[in-house]
Amino acid sequence: MKNKVDKLYGKKIRKVQDLIKLKTDFEMVTPINKSGFGTIRFEDIRLKKNIHICAIFDKKLNITFYDKNVSFISDDSDTNLFVIKKNEDCYGVVDALGNLILPCVYKDITLDTEGDKEPDENTPIHVITKDKQHMLFNRKGQILGEPHQYIESICINDMFKFRDEDCCGTLDRNGHVTREFPHCRLKLVFEDEKVKYFIVENKNLSQGLIDLNGKVLIEIKKYRRVNYLGNDKFLVVDLKESSKIVNFHKLFKSERSKK
Repeated sequence: MKNKVDKLYGKKIRKVQDLIKLKTDFEMVTPINKSGFGTIRFEDIRLKKNIHICAIFDKKLNITFYDKNVSFISDDSDTNLFVIKKNEDCYGVVDALGNLILPCVYKDITLDTEGDKEPDENTPIHVITKDKQHMLFNRKGQILGEPHQYIESICINDMFKFRDEDCCGTLDRNGHVTREFPHCRLKLVFEDEKVKYFIVENKNLSQGLIDLNGKVLIEIKKYRRVNYLGNDKFLVVDLKESSKIVNFHKLFKSERSKK
């Protein structure tokens, strides 16, 4: 595919060496990543105004993309996608050849949403819009699922946490709702690096416990705090701020016997 490089101030820019000839001030240079591309952020010191320009280069130091209107380019991408910034808080995404994946209209973008593994071509992109909606996109720029009031930007155990006005839950990698609870906050409980339970919280700040299948294990009305200690033991704080350590199986049996 033909790259997007044209001319910069009347001179052809094809190689990193051509940028050096412009007597530019290199502010940030990141080495070639796993996909075979690196980035450069530089300032043209010949001009009276500070003009920040960003470029992408390949293994042979060929410039594959630059833009005089881009003031920032991500330096932490291990894939062939890069976050760019135009103007103030206007972020978008391009590939290594400068093809636009997402336009520069977003408040924030996270490319690496993998919390427990390296990103790949199936890793969703997390964005925050100007009106503070959270969305997921695939790496072709297609929206996944529906916007939400909040989506956690990190995917853990193949799930994203989300929150809306009167519910919370989890999404899969395609942005589909996999679990939905009528509560306002959700906390993941881990054991051996895997999600084992969900702690949910209501608007009154009371907490309860739900398993991965959505089964209520501890009713949310009784405890102010539910903290997992491990080995199915919990530190719970009731509504009178009295604390105790309980065994999950005994606690669950007690809760069931009261129903």
